[in-house]
Amino acid sequence: STWGSSRMDVLDKGVRALFGFGSGVNTQLAMEYFRDALDLKIACAGVYIARMYYMGVGVEKNEQLAQQYALKAKELGLEKFAREGDLHAMWALGFSYFVGCGFLQDSALAAQWFTRAANYGHPVAQNSLGYMLDEGRGIEKNQVEAVMWYRKSANQGHAGAQFNMGVMNACGHGVFKCESESFMWFQKAAAQGHAGAQFNIGVLYVNGQGVEKNIKEAMRWFHKSAIQNDILAQFNTGFLFLQGGGVDPNEMEAIRWHEKAARLGSEPAQIRLLTLMEPFSSS
Repeated sequence: STWGSSRMDVLDKGVRALFGFGSGVNTQLAMEYFRDALDLKIACAGVYIARMYYMGVGVEKNEQLAQQYALKAKELGLEKFAREGDLHAMWALGFSYFVGCGFLQDSALAAQWFTRAANYGHPVAQNSLGYMLDEGRGIEKNQVEAVMWYRKSANQGHAGAQFNMGVMNACGHGVFKCESESFMWFQKAAAQGHAGAQFNIGVLYVNGQGVEKNIKEAMRWFHKSAIQNDILAQFNTGFLFLQGGGVDPNEMEAIRWHEKAARLGSEPAQIRLLTLMEPFSSS
């Protein structure tokens, strides 16, 4: 096991499936492993499940269920395991404090627990600590340090941290702005199935930022992201089908993707659908 005892192999597999670590993101598999780990009474598995429900990752967002799983983790002795030095439990306790699931919300305590686990090399905690420093949540804002922690996590294969490195390089936050470096990090995350990174690669191909402009490649990446229910990617996929950008124009496909985005709440997609559907409505 990479970050814990051999008893926690099933948990490690869940963490790998959730965050990538070189083998790609598979949220469904992650949930199965976490449920197995929770059956084994591994407390922090409850928080990993809570995070998925809290953020709507691989499941429909449900804060009530997130609370229930976080409380289950607390009942199983999460805090005790964290104080005994279990790295997963340290991160999980930090996350519980950060979002106020199972424990009273306390960003400063969250940052302390993330720091402890990050210093021992826990990649999920390193990314979380990077976020706290990036946003100035519970700790003094320091984007140079944020990049340092994002990089440590990203180098261990954390897809979300690789995405964050892409954003920091694109914006020039805590690091010199570099579009080619940004593209490289987004590519690493996208290759692991990170929908946000796949969308951003599409944008970079459309604009010719950090890579040669290529609408066909943009469409390919938007489509990869769109089938993972990224709302912006669905809208862009629909638009390119409408315009014939990188693909042959296809009005029915354009309608289909606009409908998907509209169902997820995209206002621009809802507005464009009215225009697209006009020829089909009776006068």
